[in-house]
Amino acid sequence: MTTRNITIGASKVFRPIARTRRRNIAGKPIDDSRTPLIASSVRPVEYVLKDGFPYEPMLHVSSNYLISTEGLHVDEGVYPWEGEFSGAHTRFVAMDNLWDPIGGRWLPLYTSGVDYSFSYPLGGVEPRLDTIDYTIGKLFYEFSSVRLQEETSLISAFNSGLDDASSFMIALAGTINSSERASLIRVGDTVGNSVIVEVDENFYLRNQYGTATLIPLVHPAQMQPFYLVLINDPEKTELRVSNGITQIHKVRIPNKDATRSLNVILGEDLSGNTTLDLNLFELTIFPYAFNGEMTPEQIITAMADIYGAS
Repeated sequence: MTTRNITIGASKVFRPIARTRRRNIAGKPIDDSRTPLIASSVRPVEYVLKDGFPYEPMLHVSSNYLISTEGLHVDEGVYPWEGEFSGAHTRFVAMDNLWDPIGGRWLPLYTSGVDYSFSYPLGGVEPRLDTIDYTIGKLFYEFSSVRLQEETSLISAFNSGLDDASSFMIALAGTINSSERASLIRVGDTVGNSVIVEVDENFYLRNQYGTATLIPLVHPAQMQPFYLVLINDPEKTELRVSNGITQIHKVRIPNKDATRSLNVILGEDLSGNTTLDLNLFELTIFPYAFNGEMTPEQIITAMADIYGAS
């Protein structure tokens, strides 16, 4: 492991003016573990010392980085809030300033609706905002996520806007941490009028008109991360799943409903069981299906540009 530090100016007390998603490596022992990068610009609170005299520079820059003997490195990449999803109605991204720990709500990065959020049910266990890291090849990734575990779930609270639709897509990105069969996402108000996606070693798509099993190339828990797009129009319901952009698997079942309620439940099945173990990076809702501004493949590619493709 090789380390190098570059500092312009001297040191005193500094206040950061830019925040990154990378962890600070200061004081960490040098070993062969994977270590993310941090590089930030800061302004001095008062002044610094230069040649023994007080000096107030325009900007103080400090850069620290590690080069792994294994060749691992950090790619600046695309930040989650920079992703472009044309025509999206609402986009939820796991970020500190979008998680309300007091109200137990997940707020959207943007929405065309009014007072849109996810919250956990009364009497349930509150999900938490978690940070996870993973590697794809020699690239290191670290992101915030909403953590759903046993006895935790999230229910949509879409008060005014896209309450129901005949055509829609819902895209998710995250990591699955268990093999037990559990409900990943359910869309609908009643048992007989819902679209359901479950997961164990496979993905299962179900509505009141049919069921289908999607068998991925690798176990869902090995998808670091997984990308999922649930698509519904008046004639068919479709599921597409991938852990990158080269192999996108899909299954399709018939549909006869003109409209469906966009009541979205994450991590809870029709019997109220909550056994899913999931780190969710984002969820985006599109008010169109196959003939909108983005295709399902383009949506998966856009998510993979942010979170990586294996």
